[in-house]
Amino acid sequence: MNLHAQAVLNRVQGTNKRVSVVRLVALDQPGSDATARHVVTLQITQVKAGLARRVDESTLTPMPVPLALARERAVAFIRQRLAAGDVQASSEGLELAPTMLATSRPVGALSGEAQATYPESPVQAKCITALCDKLDGNAWRLMSASQQARLIWRLAEYADPARGGAAQRVLQAQVRRLVALMVSGDNLLD
Repeated sequence: MNLHAQAVLNRVQGTNKRVSVVRLVALDQPGSDATARHVVTLQITQVKAGLARRVDESTLTPMPVPLALARERAVAFIRQRLAAGDVQASSEGLELAPTMLATSRPVGALSGEAQATYPESPVQAKCITALCDKLDGNAWRLMSASQQARLIWRLAEYADPARGGAAQRVLQAQVRRLVALMVSGDNLLD
């Protein structure tokens, strides 16, 4: 196997750190860059207090693909993680131009014209607003752990980047609060 490109992304939350390593690799098979002989691997290491607690390995390309498609999948994953709050620690061959970062949309997000064709349901908008109101400190503290987990689960069910209405913006505004709640409850909450 030959390493074509690599990027390392970090996300720190208190004493916890998540390190994601994306590698674009060419398999030792005959052919050119246009042949299906490239894979994108992903290694995620969970670090707590300086010690690696868990290492997960997976792939973004279950089957070998041409170099252009492999690079596209790696860049899409990097954009998605950067949009989620990760920081790019290093990169060799998978650098993203600042203009690419500024103009990129989350995976699955649609342009303004496309959003107009998928109107937001008034019922969903009311549900999202009501659920976001429950994230308020006082209401949140009064809930049991299972109620808190269910609230987060329901918010995740309503998240839809293809709809760009006011309720989705209210939901997106809660991301920092939701991230702060991670590792504060049971596994379902995380």
